[in-house]
Amino acid sequence: MKKPFETAVPETQGIRSAGILEFIKSMQQRSIELHTMSVMRHGRQVFECYWKPYRTDVPHIMYSFSKSLTATAIGFAEQEGILSLQEKLVDLFPDECPEDPSENLKKADIESLLTMSCGHGNEIDWSDENTSPDWIRKFMHHEYMYEPGTTFMYNTAGTNLLCAILAKKTGQQCTEYLKPRLFEPLGMSDIQCIRMPDGTEMGGAGMYMTLDDMTRFGMFLLRRGSWEGKQLLREEWFEKAAVKQINTLSAAYQTEADNWAIGYGFQCWMCKPEQSFRADGAYGQFALVFPKEDLMVAINSVSFDANTLINVVYDTIMKGMSDEALPEDPEAYEKLRSVPETASVPVLWGVRSLDAENQFSGVVYQAAAGTGSFTDFAGGAGRAFRDEQELKTVSFRFGMDRAYLEVSQGDQTDTLEAGLGGEILSGQFMGQPYAASAMWFSDHELLMELRYIPAAAGARLLFDFCGDGLVITRRSTLPAAMNLLDRGGEILKLRIK
Repeated sequence: MKKPFETAVPETQGIRSAGILEFIKSMQQRSIELHTMSVMRHGRQVFECYWKPYRTDVPHIMYSFSKSLTATAIGFAEQEGILSLQEKLVDLFPDECPEDPSENLKKADIESLLTMSCGHGNEIDWSDENTSPDWIRKFMHHEYMYEPGTTFMYNTAGTNLLCAILAKKTGQQCTEYLKPRLFEPLGMSDIQCIRMPDGTEMGGAGMYMTLDDMTRFGMFLLRRGSWEGKQLLREEWFEKAAVKQINTLSAAYQTEADNWAIGYGFQCWMCKPEQSFRADGAYGQFALVFPKEDLMVAINSVSFDANTLINVVYDTIMKGMSDEALPEDPEAYEKLRSVPETASVPVLWGVRSLDAENQFSGVVYQAAAGTGSFTDFAGGAGRAFRDEQELKTVSFRFGMDRAYLEVSQGDQTDTLEAGLGGEILSGQFMGQPYAASAMWFSDHELLMELRYIPAAAGARLLFDFCGDGLVITRRSTLPAAMNLLDRGGEILKLRIK
């Protein structure tokens, strides 16, 4: 049975309440959007927070944080004698190999996948990988420029190949394999993962986790495979996996971000403090593990500068830490305790236009035949599935600081509720968790920020009520430079029914 974490006042565990507050303030000042956060010291949870609309029961896309879970699955498989890290890719996938494999390809093994050093000089095309069931063949036929084990090149496809190896060896997908070995013993939820076209789980970037899942996994890493007195994964694995195995700066990988230049283990990055490392996903999905300090910090966020986020953890949360209890700081602690009560992502201003609401309320707008679904159009970074339903109609009602967007698509009709009074409202829409806020941008333009809550970001939809039509323009809440798996700039045009 899942046991809740024991909680404690930060100062009793040698960590400053003021330091956590300083971290949160610094994130606000830098426009880094926090979604969830958990701080564990000496096995006790000293802080937990969800920034509305993110919440306890909705998993969050983890992106490359998933890699550390995939590596853990490989660790269990090695422990059980299912595979060896020295097994060669050419032996594992003989049918996908070139007829005359290069010497470097012949040397590539499972361990070189774990350390991002299989020999590739760049990644196989992600679009090909995501649309073709033949991605393993593409991976094997890609040029192996470097001798395996010598040159780091960040390679998400290589992590996905680890999942394919696990499936080949066990007949199970990564999350299915981990369920009785990791997820159930730790009390984690039913972890879901996006799949590749051939059915292989995208263990390099596709898993979804709650903050509680992240915290439990982070503590499993901190305790080097031990949970409640039982050694689930032997400690020898962490002597390889959680230490620097390869330099990250190489002919194939360059970065100015200091926390990405320290080194790499088995699907985890090294951090600055001695012995520290992290599970790391795009936009700032982290489990920061500090064994010497007996500290673990889990964070979901959207950050344009994740390197700064990590450095601020060092400079605030870790500042002034002690192995012994610190003096009480009741003023800072009370402020910290109140943070979850008002924590929220930025929302649109509460701007109303009663004339516009009266004019456009109840007007039904009809989509042209063949228009894709509204939920696919709205999207969101991390929403990887598609509804593939045809949009039929859109209409609005207004009242009580609320905008009610009614959408009919396929055989479904549902209403999305958006806050018009400077707040974001959460609920189910088309069977999925969404949240929205809205404001009148002009007397004929309604701006709505719509978030699919498991995603890292959302969409800003501008509804332009013009003449006998409605034009909906979509932009991501993320700038173009940050978008990995999102779209923007699409337009829907509808006519009054």
